[in-house]
Amino acid sequence: MAVGRLDNSVGFIIQARMESTRLPGKVLMPMPFITGKPILGHIIDALKPLGGKIIVATSKRKVNEPIKEFCIANGVGYFLGDEDDVLSRFISIQKENRFEYIFRFTADNPLVDVEKLMVFYNEFKSLGLEYAYSQGMPLGMNFELFSGKALLSSETTVNSESDREHVTPAIRRNESYKTAEICLDNSGHLRMTVDTAHDFALLSMVFDYRDSKHLQGMFLVKAFFKEYPWLIGFNNHVAQKKIN
Repeated sequence: MAVGRLDNSVGFIIQARMESTRLPGKVLMPMPFITGKPILGHIIDALKPLGGKIIVATSKRKVNEPIKEFCIANGVGYFLGDEDDVLSRFISIQKENRFEYIFRFTADNPLVDVEKLMVFYNEFKSLGLEYAYSQGMPLGMNFELFSGKALLSSETTVNSESDREHVTPAIRRNESYKTAEICLDNSGHLRMTVDTAHDFALLSMVFDYRDSKHLQGMFLVKAFFKEYPWLIGFNNHVAQKKIN
């Protein structure tokens, strides 16, 4: 199934950093373990065929130099900004690029279903939205999309450090914007993000299975758990960080 191609009015901004309390350096860890490409590389490779413009937003801290070097080696745009004020990174990128629409990704979510992404994007545009997020995909596979205009104006309503760390809370609170939840699947009970060693182990198995079966996206996830149902819930004990 063809997924279409976007122009440079659409930005894919991937926020990334090397430090992590529970799994330091995870964004450049190989997936599957030892033999695979870095987690960040999987996200970039999934998005490249869609068109648009990919920018990795990391910080100026020396510990993040490997992310910058990875981007240079792979011909991917990058931005160096504040470590904790992630919103300021996005705003600086937007002021330079003037995207009409921006997808926000985090570099610890290696599985990207591009067909679902295009369904989500087309629904967003058909409804004339300023902000939307998807529901029903496994944790780590949902999408978040907003207009460049909404991003720039959100800085005037920021009221906490959490707003700056998580980028979109100020947009979501703005009742003048047309927003929506877009349901894409019924697999929200699954966890496909990488926060801990348990997450990494499960995703590593999924990617090893992918390489042997040549499946992608939700087709991959559903086939994997159909064949190995005893792994459902393997990492469900991991507590997800809350957004205030």
